Amino acid sequence: MGRMVRKQLYLEPRHDARLKTLARMSGRTEADVVREAVERYGTEPAAVVPADPRAWQEALKFMRSLARRRRPRRPAATSRKEIYEEGMDRRGSRTR
Repeated sequence: MGRMVRKQLYLEPRHDARLKTLARMSGRTEADVVREAVERYGTEPAAVVPADPRAWQEALKFMRSLARRRRPRRPAATSRKEIYEEGMDRRGSRTR
């Protein structure tokens, strides 16, 4: 092992319990178990997701179409009465 860098991390109680169990069962330190987990995570093929340019272009096209579909804004109600009436109209509570 080469030079080490000190790290401090926070774990949920369930992760802490699992880490302690793994270390005890394997006869290693918790730090060693964490180092192994980092090594494994970094070398697994699933850890790196290749970019799919075609999927990205389709997603971008969809997002732009949503941006163009914005509903026109109505003028805001200016008085308390207008705000109340607008709410009544929206809920269908008021008949004309």
